[in-house]
Amino acid sequence: MKINHAMFASRDELNSFTEELRQSCIESDDGKVLVILRNKSYVSVMFSDESNTFHTENWDLCWNANGSSLKNRELDIVAM
Repeated sequence: MKINHAMFASRDELNSFTEELRQSCIESDDGKVLVILRNKSYVSVMFSDESNTFHTENWDLCWNANGSSLKNRELDIVAM
C-alpha cells in the first residue's frame, strides 16, 4: 500500500519549503520575501511567529504555515 503522506501533514506545520521561506523572511532587511502564488501573481509576504502564519504587510492575504491560502486555493504560495 502507498500512502499519500501530504494528506496527513498539518496546515499549521512548516514544511521544508515554508521553513526556508520563513528563514528568508527573518533574514530579509524588511522582513518581506517575494513569492509566486498558484494564480501566477507575485506578492511580498512576511511571517508571524505569534500566529505561525505568512501574511501580506496589511494582512489582506494570509497563509497557513504550509503555504496554503486561507481564502482561496488559487492564492497558495507555490514558489519564491
